Amino acid sequence: MKKKIIFSPGSRYHLNQYLDVLNLEKLEYEIFSSSPKKNFKNHSNYVKFAPLFNSIVNYIFKSNFHFLSEKQAFIYTKYIDLFHKIDCDFFHAWAFYGFELFEKIKNNTNLILERSCPHIITQETILKDESNFYINKYKKKSDWWIDRSLKEYSICNKIVVPSEHVKKSFLENNVDSGKIKIIPLLPNFDPNLFPSEKIKENNEIVFGAIMNNCIRKGLFHLIKCYQKINFKNKKLILRISKSELSNYKHLNNIIIHDQSIVIKERYEKIESFYKSIDIFMMPSIDDGYGMAALECLPFVKGAIISNRIGAYDTLKSENIDNLFFINPYDHVDFINKTDMAISNISNNILLNADMGFIYNKIKTNMSDNLQSLYL
Repeated sequence: MKKKIIFSPGSRYHLNQYLDVLNLEKLEYEIFSSSPKKNFKNHSNYVKFAPLFNSIVNYIFKSNFHFLSEKQAFIYTKYIDLFHKIDCDFFHAWAFYGFELFEKIKNNTNLILERSCPHIITQETILKDESNFYINKYKKKSDWWIDRSLKEYSICNKIVVPSEHVKKSFLENNVDSGKIKIIPLLPNFDPNLFPSEKIKENNEIVFGAIMNNCIRKGLFHLIKCYQKINFKNKKLILRISKSELSNYKHLNNIIIHDQSIVIKERYEKIESFYKSIDIFMMPSIDDGYGMAALECLPFVKGAIISNRIGAYDTLKSENIDNLFFINPYDHVDFINKTDMAISNISNNILLNADMGFIYNKIKTNMSDNLQSLYL
């Protein structure tokens, strides 16, 4: 008899990956999601609509009603309870979207919670401390949010995380090691993609960083170190929202008055960003996985990557030329390794990752761990 899994809410990006590597001959599954069915490719027939209330309201009114965001999960789970039958062997919920349903079905269902970020207490501590660099008072998650998260951790049978980095945060908060299951994520690129031709042009070095969450991505450390890089013809492209950047007045002021820093809010395809830069910089202070650290590799000549991201687990043993790891708080080391990356480019020592090997290694790891979780 086939085992049945319900995924809720279906995060279409890596849920598609999960379903592509699972042995579906032995499984039945349903997906509860607010995303259009077409986003689930070969699995669209298994999608049932479950609205994310806040997202719908924001879309209709073209605004962000932050006060609704915390209640969205509660409304979502209540909607499923009212309009969908929960009858399965495994209920796999993304963090914060499971509690009420977990409570209802806990006696006869294996409860799987997926959390991409560190344990909520660890993450709150990291972000509160980090916000001091930004001269901003950190707006902590509400007690309701934190309490709900802790209850989910307690009631579920397994917690799926993407990396050792995230697992460590749970162990530090006294969650039993046997409860944690690491399932890495696949980068969103063609596994047959080989490194682009990387020709050094002129004498300009273009740095690039993706800052979709300034505090977590280490914007303070990036700007402080970029200012001290001793290279005359340098440029920094920041893929960042101007509205988010405006929240950090001191850094915003530095950036807008530095003519070598360019802000780009959007790219049609993220590959266009990677192709426009020489050295990718990712000084994150908290990143459960950090997919960009993998996705940049086929396109850039060098990369400076934080050792505080989940993808560090995958990359640290690969021995890739012109890929350097840093502790983002050690600015001296950050600058020294950036100088080394620039020097390597001058000597035509360029980043040379074997993308097919890395992709297949992660895929095998993902497949093995998913099979052991469900089968």
